[in-house]
Amino acid sequence: MDVVEVTVEEFLDLIKETVWKGEAVSIREFGKFYLKRGVPKKARNPKTGEPVQIPERLIPRFKPGKGFKNYRRRK
Repeated sequence: MDVVEVTVEEFLDLIKETVWKGEAVSIREFGKFYLKRGVPKKARNPKTGEPVQIPERLIPRFKPGKGFKNYRRRK
């Protein structure tokens, strides 16, 4: 692996670790990584039609920043 690849992998690992600790990670003009609490809900098993309870869970999310959203429009 070259230096750039190792650096990017370590950077992404740091973002993942920080978000899973419950802290948001914001990168100016790019976006924000954060956890959202998924509420418990009822669903159905598609094969049997039986009701299934889905427990509360944490869901990683990304919200793009203005710079990311507007990038395509500038070209």
